[in-house]
Amino acid sequence: MAHGDFAAESGGYDPDEIITISQDTNGHSTNLRVHVPTTWRAMMEPVIQSDQWPEYGSVQAIFRDALYHRLHWISEQKVRTQYPEVARAVVRDRYRKRLEADVALEAEAREFRQTIDRTLSEMLQREEYSAVQSLAEDMLEDIDSFRGPEQEKLTNQLHTYLERAKGRW
Repeated sequence: MAHGDFAAESGGYDPDEIITISQDTNGHSTNLRVHVPTTWRAMMEPVIQSDQWPEYGSVQAIFRDALYHRLHWISEQKVRTQYPEVARAVVRDRYRKRLEADVALEAEAREFRQTIDRTLSEMLQREEYSAVQSLAEDMLEDIDSFRGPEQEKLTNQLHTYLERAKGRW
């Protein structure tokens, strides 16, 4: 296999293909010696003994396949950017910030819904039906700051109070 040329390998790269060849098409190979943790070796034994993966008849076959697929992955990272670790860190940071923002928005929406419940319930108890109806209608027009499920929950909640105020129950 030419360095970095996975597309040239038998019609392209297939992540599900098991690669265990020990020589290239010209019969060339090189001998490598690798030390691994004993637990890794122990994890390989059931695979080698299994009838489920006859291609993995030896430790060497497992190493060849794993190395081939990891080298492909590395070559794909180089195509995307020269600095894959930086790109991954940026993506992780964006994802973390998005999650934190989502969690904060959920907490804000939950607190807002609790305040609405408390306020509108008290108003209904005082039989301020027109005030409840007016407030609920105003809020329904003004909930664009919430999106997705939070907006739906808030809309449903406001409609419930609106129906109670209109039905006076």
